[in-house]
Amino acid sequence: MKKTKFLIASICFILSSLFTTYAQWTSLGTNIWNTNLDYNIGIGTNNPNTKLDVNGGLTVGSSSVNWNTTKLFLRNPAGKTWALSSGTNMINENSFSIYNWTSNPNAPFFHISELGSVGIGTSSPKSLLDVNGEISINGRIGMYLNEPSATFLYNTYTMGHYSLGWFNDPWCSSYGPALWGSGWGGIKLFTNGSPRFVIDNMGRIGIGTVNPQNQLDVNGTIHAKQVLVDLNNWADFVFNNEYVLPKLSDVNNYIQINGHLPNIPSETEVKAKGINVAEMQVKLLQKIEELTLYIIEQDKKIKELETKIK
Repeated sequence: MKKTKFLIASICFILSSLFTTYAQWTSLGTNIWNTNLDYNIGIGTNNPNTKLDVNGGLTVGSSSVNWNTTKLFLRNPAGKTWALSSGTNMINENSFSIYNWTSNPNAPFFHISELGSVGIGTSSPKSLLDVNGEISINGRIGMYLNEPSATFLYNTYTMGHYSLGWFNDPWCSSYGPALWGSGWGGIKLFTNGSPRFVIDNMGRIGIGTVNPQNQLDVNGTIHAKQVLVDLNNWADFVFNNEYVLPKLSDVNNYIQINGHLPNIPSETEVKAKGINVAEMQVKLLQKIEELTLYIIEQDKKIKELETKIK
């Protein structure tokens, strides 16, 4: 019995000496600390690599969220402190937040709600990602859906069917990357709550209309300094020797019956279908060239009469 008591006392003395000699723990009130910077503390490991090395789970906090609980503070030698918080100060206990504790302990820089919504600069995100501030992106923004195929290849670049991206495009390579935008079903731009510009999934563009039927449909006035139209034919065939100039009597009969020039659409047709500007330019020039030939003929006849009179 005496030997047992002596052995227990000896172990306690040795442990006490070890903690006193090596641990250098100091306590004051509810605080305890160690000022020995030469030792690492290991929990679940006998080979700690940092000041505190935990092999296993680490739980911080056990009561309701308030100003001082359920937070993990990270301090650096420069005096800056960041806080990881299981909750938002006095607001929501079912969330996760990151604070710049030194600069603003009242509002988190980064927040994840209990439903998984992420807020940057806000603690109450209203969507899956809610950013209160500016966003700078060096790359692409993609919204990839499962159907149809999420991406496509263009000019060796992979682009999402629903995405924005900045790419080195050959046609503007000297100015820097170009902005690409893609919408599988089409693209629609709004102002004042109304659609102003649309591109349907066939590439047809509508301005002032959401249902373009041609490559470009404009419901409104177009003001331009110059319009260039490509044509494959012109009206100079009127001056070919093989061209048969209509008789003026035939033209007069056609006008009396139809109320418009031959080969020119009527007012009714124009109101119903509009006009093809390029085609109309050719037809009008044809009429001008025919009129020129009529004048030349009349001039010849006048000169012949003048010669006979003399």
